[in-house]
Amino acid sequence: MTIFVVLGAAILIFSIMYFIPGDPATLMLGSEATPEMVEAKREAMGLSDPYLIRLGKYLYNAVHGDLGSSWYTTVPVTKELATRLPRTVLLGMLCVIFGTAVALPLGITAAVHKGKWQDTTCMVTAMACVSMPDFWFALMLVMIFSRTNILPTFGIGSWKNYVLPVIAGSLHSIGQLARQTRSSMLDVYHSDYVTTARAKGVPERKVIYGHMLPNALIPVITVVGGAVGRSIAGTIVIEQIFSMPGVGTYLSTAISNRDYPILQGTIIVMAVFVAIVMLLVDLVYAYVDPRIKAQYVAQSKHARRAKTNG
Repeated sequence: MTIFVVLGAAILIFSIMYFIPGDPATLMLGSEATPEMVEAKREAMGLSDPYLIRLGKYLYNAVHGDLGSSWYTTVPVTKELATRLPRTVLLGMLCVIFGTAVALPLGITAAVHKGKWQDTTCMVTAMACVSMPDFWFALMLVMIFSRTNILPTFGIGSWKNYVLPVIAGSLHSIGQLARQTRSSMLDVYHSDYVTTARAKGVPERKVIYGHMLPNALIPVITVVGGAVGRSIAGTIVIEQIFSMPGVGTYLSTAISNRDYPILQGTIIVMAVFVAIVMLLVDLVYAYVDPRIKAQYVAQSKHARRAKTNG
């Protein structure tokens, strides 16, 4: 299914760029260009072929690692992404790691102290994180810290440059993951194995982290996997605000210039990354929950037995 998701994303973004109003050749040459100049430019840019032929050529080249070149700088998209993508992935993963590290204790604390002031405090904090726009929070951080020398507000000179973008980029993940953790923990709070563990005198901390949390992780892992995709996509705005030379800034400039090869190539690469992350999430399910692993093993044995009998 991962292959079909990536293929569908590639076809969709190419189709959107193809049918969007406006002629890229006319936009590049300006209104004073003659029809002959526009037609020659379209021929040079490969825009004269019909839709299906252009789509087939693009998919063929993309499979072989050629995502085209920028219409304005003529730099290959793959070369530019090879420099920028690691920065964006690093920022996105740091946002997920930081958000998970903050959200899990919030959700666990709220579930263990259900109905008490700890629960209310944690859930109000989570709701504030979900409701607050991350771009607005990022702008507030820039306004506050630009007047001091505590943390830099632009560039990627050192690890300090990642502190504010990570805080701003992980805001939504913290709120959503904390609420999901609380809900999952409450679902298993009164389970038989939890009651049995307490009856045996197992320490409460071990009951929470050794029995309850592992069985409540499946929905949490799903949210974390989705947070990775959102973090990578959300860095487009975060990088723009903090002037970080990543994929977000690259894509934003391409949108302003209507540089279609950059738009198409960048979105396809992001789709591949998100699809791989969701595939890894499915594999983590089997690692965390032995029942899921046993189900996959049983299906595999059944398929081999049917193939042998056939």
